[in-house]
Amino acid sequence: VIVKGFSKYEEDTYADLAQGKVDVILDYIKPDSASINSKKLREDKMCCVAHRDHPRIGDTLSYEQFFQERHVTLNIRRFNKSVVDELAFEPLPNRRLHSEQTSILALLAMVAKSDAIGCSSYRVAEELAQFLPINIHPIPFAMAPVPLYMNWPKKADKNPASQWLRQILETCFNGE
Repeated sequence: VIVKGFSKYEEDTYADLAQGKVDVILDYIKPDSASINSKKLREDKMCCVAHRDHPRIGDTLSYEQFFQERHVTLNIRRFNKSVVDELAFEPLPNRRLHSEQTSILALLAMVAKSDAIGCSSYRVAEELAQFLPINIHPIPFAMAPVPLYMNWPKKADKNPASQWLRQILETCFNGE
């Protein structure tokens, strides 16, 4: 099994799935395509992370502080929006960019080495807070939980190798 990060452009990622270049895509989007099957594996709340010794953020994080700070973001876009913007219940002000990262692990590592803040799923942040000098804060605005979908081509439904991989992923994400 080879695990790769995918393109920040949704159309490239799902073209690779349709062409058989990848077997499964884990994404927070359930594609609207007749040729792709999806299964929701889990849902998680989002959180904000900051360095444990952040000079301006203590035990709480206000809405105003959130938008005054520089942000480490994921370079993944859906519908020309970031994950946070897509899941927020209301339009958000622009955030000040510190850097864009290709993975949540890189995002958390950058937050741990800077005074920038970032957003993550709570489970991932909680797990990595054991190893990184970060504090976890609630997101200071209303937003939907982030879903995790397993997406695969319908033509692979009966393929034994694809079935095996999907079962392994389902066990990993639901067998906590």
